[in-house]
Amino acid sequence: MTITAELVGFILTVCGAGGALWFRIESAIRSARADAMLAAATATAKADVLATALGEFRVHVAETYVSKQGLREQVGQVMDLLRDVQNDVGSVNERLDRVIEGRTARGAARPKAS
Repeated sequence: MTITAELVGFILTVCGAGGALWFRIESAIRSARADAMLAAATATAKADVLATALGEFRVHVAETYVSKQGLREQVGQVMDLLRDVQNDVGSVNERLDRVIEGRTARGAARPKAS
């Protein structure tokens, strides 16, 4: 096979087309890499902001809301106070009954004046 000008031209054209295609592929990869880096930086910034906000929210919840154990303790204290009030009301009823019984006994023992 002899090397002719047309063959050299064809080989140069194929190599040029392959080089152009390679350059386009490389530029697309660089562009995609740059876009991915920008998206990753944006996502990292958003994650940092959200982590800070989550930490602040956790502090707010810890300061504002009651834990289950704390609620149990408070309910227990309230129930003890209610039992004390119930006992006090029961003793008041017994005292009132004694007072009323004493008045009716004294009223029945007194003779009526005419």
